[in-house]
Amino acid sequence: MNPTIVAIDPGAYGALVAIYKDGEVEYECMPMTLSKHRVVDAIRVGEFIDRVSHTDVIVVWENVHSFPGQGVASSFKFGLQTGLVVGAAISRASGNGVLRSQHKVTPREWKKHFDLIKTKKEAAVAKMQDLLPNHDFSGLNKQAISGVADAYLIGRYFIDTNLP
Repeated sequence: MNPTIVAIDPGAYGALVAIYKDGEVEYECMPMTLSKHRVVDAIRVGEFIDRVSHTDVIVVWENVHSFPGQGVASSFKFGLQTGLVVGAAISRASGNGVLRSQHKVTPREWKKHFDLIKTKKEAAVAKMQDLLPNHDFSGLNKQAISGVADAYLIGRYFIDTNLP
């Protein structure tokens, strides 16, 4: 039985995407708290997992890292955000008894698979729309659709390279 793939683009403008065994997709832009310091809303991440995890779940996320020249504070904040969203997803799926496995994917791996190395963000959006021609993303702004596209392609990469 094919599991539900929950793919995560962990950035503040990233997204959570569920890819069901029938190819249907459900997504949520990265849920953030509305406090002074925006952080991932781990409760809403857990609610997303509850909503999409009807069978076995594989959690796949982009294995991101800091970049040279990035400030220490912003690197720490980005790492914290990643840990919160990934930890919340894995914890909830595990607690629900549906977590089959967890995997991290480098940006280079999934971008190379879709021939997106050294392309603009719009190329990932176009690729997602090619793969999901009947899905309506018109309600998303440019930043939001970019996060959804990255998360979707991370999940599709995993499906294409790891599932029978």
